[in-house]
Amino acid sequence: MQPLRELISKIRFGGETPSDYVFYYEDRKLNKLLELKFTDITRAENIFLVVMREKETYIPMHRVREVRKKGIVVWKR
Repeated sequence: MQPLRELISKIRFGGETPSDYVFYYEDRKLNKLLELKFTDITRAENIFLVVMREKETYIPMHRVREVRKKGIVVWKR
């Protein structure tokens, strides 16, 4: 399976439809997986996904557990 950063580049620059992708990441405070639409990611920096909510939120890439395209798992840790 390809590294997560490669998948992110493929989605962003490879002619994919970003709205087809949903990331699932582990929230340690809530102790559950949360959903993150790819279109909500403003950028990927080193080891973080950056999301704009009330303020910029940094999600460590190592917390991403799964990526789905139209409901089908295409990447899993």
